[in-house]
Amino acid sequence: MVYPSDKRRRLEVSFWDEAMTRPSGVGLGVRAKAWSVAGLNLGASLAAVEKANGKPFVVSGFDWDYGGYVVDFDGGALSKLGCRLSLRFSPRPNTSAPAALEGERKIRSNNPKLVKLAPQVTTIALGWPDPDRR
Repeated sequence: MVYPSDKRRRLEVSFWDEAMTRPSGVGLGVRAKAWSVAGLNLGASLAAVEKANGKPFVVSGFDWDYGGYVVDFDGGALSKLGCRLSLRFSPRPNTSAPAALEGERKIRSNNPKLVKLAPQVTTIALGWPDPDRR
């Protein structure tokens, strides 16, 4: 944990090895608003992510274990960062996804129902492959 007592800057770092020499991931919690990745930070809109990616992307349906995660940047700029970028969208507070946007389905970011829901990025994580398994 980096900056464990500062909720705006807290980073969670994981490693492939016990000696902590090979990072596997870095995650931003729901309050770590001081950081950005590829110009995106927590609270980013669908439109902001599309702009950073240069094109629409695919999100999983909401209200299940993997709900709201970007599952494919569709060859856009965010798929070419040199690491794996993971973004999770959630509906705004006091808002829920309609049934057409729930469950194990893939939804294009420019889907009118998703655009109307206006979810925001609530999780950002970066990941790298295990260098011993290349």
